[in-house]
Amino acid sequence: MSFGPRTAAVSAAVLLCAAGTARASGDTMFKANVPFAFEVNGHTLPAGTYLIQHDDMSSPSVLTLRHVGKDHAIATVTTIPDNGQDPAGSKPALAFKRHEGEYQLSTVWQSSGDGFDISNR
Repeated sequence: MSFGPRTAAVSAAVLLCAAGTARASGDTMFKANVPFAFEVNGHTLPAGTYLIQHDDMSSPSVLTLRHVGKDHAIATVTTIPDNGQDPAGSKPALAFKRHEGEYQLSTVWQSSGDGFDISNR
């Protein structure tokens, strides 16, 4: 399958997120609305609202994504710091790579200089 110029130019979708609006636990970084299904660590998660949290039991490099809808989908991901710049400026964001029609979570940005690359297993 070949990708046209438009698809190549839109290789990553960035979602701006609402910071500080969700407080399900003291470790909630932000809440994100994802309008499409996406893949994390070989698992497909449904579209919907997610709480992005630091994992309480692990190092700060482990994040948990919790679906707040009826599906109750949860993904735990290992991350490494990203020294780049947040594509959404200073707002929290999730960045995705699109490959063969599927979206894969690639980066979680808490702020302009505080990003985490997802280590997909």
